[in-house]
Amino acid sequence: MTLMELLLLGILGWSALGVVGVAVSLRLGERGRARRNALWLVGVWVVYGAVLGGSSLLERQRHHALP
Repeated sequence: MTLMELLLLGILGWSALGVVGVAVSLRLGERGRARRNALWLVGVWVVYGAVLGGSSLLERQRHHALP
């Protein structure tokens, strides 16, 4: 597994727990806490996408000959 795959699995697990946490907060009527936690979830995914996009832009392009 590559570093990006491990990072993706970690973020997926963290996000699943985060979604459950947001749902519990909403169920308990804690809208401020739910909003704050949801913003954390979105922020982490935006950072992950930026890191993934940046690393793919910086990676050297590969050329393959046609058979």
